[in-house]
Amino acid sequence: MSVSMSFNDKSVYSTVSNPEPEPEFIGKEGKENFKKSVICILIDLVITILLILVEYGLFGEKIEKINLIIASSIALVIFACLLIFVLSHVTILVLISKYLYIIIGSLYYTYKLVKMIIFLISNESDISDLDLAVFVIILASIIPRIVGFYNIELLVKVCKKVDDSRRILAHERLIEKIGNKVDRGYSRWSNTLEIERVSSANLPTNQNPKKK
Repeated sequence: MSVSMSFNDKSVYSTVSNPEPEPEFIGKEGKENFKKSVICILIDLVITILLILVEYGLFGEKIEKINLIIASSIALVIFACLLIFVLSHVTILVLISKYLYIIIGSLYYTYKLVKMIIFLISNESDISDLDLAVFVIILASIIPRIVGFYNIELLVKVCKKVDDSRRILAHERLIEKIGNKVDRGYSRWSNTLEIERVSSANLPTNQNPKKK
């Protein structure tokens, strides 16, 4: 960044040598990460709801309605927060969603996997095709979760780039604003000196001084 100061052309400030950063252009770099993050979160939501439905008796003879409603509501609230944070494009909120997603996702995945393994071991002689299918779904659910976390992490980096770009742009505009004020102040000062010089030149002079 360079600022020219030239009194010959009555200009204290010119333009910044570097081109202005473009936050919107930088933001487009994260479009792919943003789309993948949202898609993975939605896929994870569908899988989670499906597992909750299976756990509380959707395919069984007795449905635990209260537990089903409570578990589904908690899942919907958590995923809604994740989506809102990611959609906001606010760096701190996207960062929170990243850690929230990996912490809660890891805990839930571990809980479901351990619980299913214990169930399969204790019911080794009575394992149905549905149980095996659920076990496979639980194992596979880690894939969208990891991909989603990875893309959210990349989105955080893009948001930070946009923030840095906006700070640089705001800094350059501040310098330009200050430079323009200085430029206007110098112009007024220069014009005042010019008026005084012209006035002094037009004053009558005494050609016949008194003799002693």
